[in-house]
Amino acid sequence: MPYEDSEKQLNYMRRWRKAHRVHINNYRTENRQQQNEYQRKYNGEHREQHCEYQQLWRSENPKIQRVYSNISQHPQLYSLDDKCVFCGKIEKLERGHLDYEDEGYNYVTVCHQCNHWMENPIIEAS
Repeated sequence: MPYEDSEKQLNYMRRWRKAHRVHINNYRTENRQQQNEYQRKYNGEHREQHCEYQQLWRSENPKIQRVYSNISQHPQLYSLDDKCVFCGKIEKLERGHLDYEDEGYNYVTVCHQCNHWMENPIIEAS
């Protein structure tokens, strides 16, 4: 590890990924089959561990699990708009839930990147 401090290491990795984003994306698309084979092999070898993590998450998040189950069973009740409400993209649209208290009906149509952004907590500058 180049740095002893984990925060410095994390910042270094973030800067490297940001600087080499095109290379990373090209590598992913060019080596998709190899990555899929690796993922299948990994999932097969760690199936029990994965199932344990799923059960743990479901027991810790029953409201969210109930919403996800309702959406998968009744997708017609949770319709998506034509584009992301934040950036306007039309690919990889998802339901961005503002909260899970109302059985999931309080959501907006967002793309995958904006949905990830929505779920990260806002850190206020001190």
